[in-house]
Amino acid sequence: MLKIRDISFYLEFFDDLSSIPANIQAKLENRINAMSDMIQYQGWSELLNSFNAHKISGTEIWIGHITNGGKAYRILFEVDSRDVMWIWHFFSHKENDLFIKNLAYKIPLDKNIDIDYN
Repeated sequence: MLKIRDISFYLEFFDDLSSIPANIQAKLENRINAMSDMIQYQGWSELLNSFNAHKISGTEIWIGHITNGGKAYRILFEVDSRDVMWIWHFFSHKENDLFIKNLAYKIPLDKNIDIDYN
């Protein structure tokens, strides 16, 4: 179980947000608000199953899924040692693939990168 004690955002997230349709933004906002409510109520929240999140093997980066009307979007985030969820990027599925492939070149070669988009 992944515990989240706070949620923060990198500035890149807000740049990405401007290109995402309003209905997809609303779905993400609802999920973040649900987690925030739990954090305020009990001091922590589990990562919601609805994110269908998985870690990129060999990294500390997680991919969360947001889908609406057959359109797939992805959020990239990290959870630090203080259990703070740092939301980094919000992309279309295609943009996410390109970003991750580019990121793989920046990760040391001794890391085993396994990108699985079920």
